[in-house]
Amino acid sequence: MFLVLQIAEITKTAVFVYASFIFMSVYSYTSLMDKSRYAWHLELLRLFYALFIINFYGGWFTLDNFISLGTPVLVVYFIFSTIVSFAFDYFEFRTDTPLVEASA
Repeated sequence: MFLVLQIAEITKTAVFVYASFIFMSVYSYTSLMDKSRYAWHLELLRLFYALFIINFYGGWFTLDNFISLGTPVLVVYFIFSTIVSFAFDYFEFRTDTPLVEASA
């Protein structure tokens, strides 16, 4: 939501970069909800893409102008999100729970 309000402050190229990041985020989240075995791979890719964006632009677009330490907080969030996705894959998705059949 932050970047939607700051759309006039960033370049058109940065808008496309952010749009591709949103697309990647939605795809990785839906893969996680679908219990895809590759969800944590997508989340790891999203982490690397976020770190690339932060390194390339020197921060998360213009967030540091409004919130001090905004970019480091986002980095912690992205890392935590990747760890949680890996944990879901390892602990939740690999268990073979039998399906319960409804009796008529």
